[in-house]
Amino acid sequence: MARSWTPQTWQTFPVQQQPEWPNKVALDSALGQVSSFPPLVFAGEARSLQTALGKVAAGNAF
Repeated sequence: MARSWTPQTWQTFPVQQQPEWPNKVALDSALGQVSSFPPLVFAGEARSLQTALGKVAAGNAF
């Protein structure tokens, strides 16, 4: 069963390839700054891509 996603759920997964961050304050500052930026991909764009890829998978598009 798929889990619901939120911006915080990625933090519940085990870290397997993560460097040691020597300055937690700087890390938290950078994460705070990045989280204030607009999304790189908007939800409508992702839905359009999913629809288009579904058509490709069904053999109805190239």
